[in-house]
Amino acid sequence: MKTAGLLLIVVTGLLLGLTAAGGLRRRVTVLDQLSRFMTRLADQIRYTAAPVEELLEAAESSGEFGELPLLGRICSRIRNGERVLDAWEAAVEEDGRLSGLTRADRELLHGFGSQLGKTDVEGQIANCRQYGELIGQRLTEAREASAAKGRLYMTLGFAGGMALALLLL
Repeated sequence: MKTAGLLLIVVTGLLLGLTAAGGLRRRVTVLDQLSRFMTRLADQIRYTAAPVEELLEAAESSGEFGELPLLGRICSRIRNGERVLDAWEAAVEEDGRLSGLTRADRELLHGFGSQLGKTDVEGQIANCRQYGELIGQRLTEAREASAAKGRLYMTLGFAGGMALALLLL
């Protein structure tokens, strides 16, 4: 019975490491989707000049951004009568933490959302491209962190579980 308990401690440590590494990978996925979303948004603004609400709705319904629940939350709030800025702010706070986004990532998204629909077409395109580049830089950093720290978290989780099991032995 004691052996089974010790084995469970080791497995728990490993699972904690895997969970932490999964959070890093989730952040990479969300930032990648955000980068592609901003590129698409800039293209759609250029070719359609449609209102922001319609562009967000079209992006959500396309299915292209399935790993970006943030977009669904924004559109849901807009359909419930919220203004775009309010919907954007609330969704970034709600979904940003769940998606593994850092505080700096969420602040960047708040900055982007605060500018949506406030300028002419060229200004909107420039805004999308500027924030898309900033998200792209964060994506590169997140990929590097995920590669380096992901293995580290798994190793630390396993080693921590083993150390605790040895202490209890």
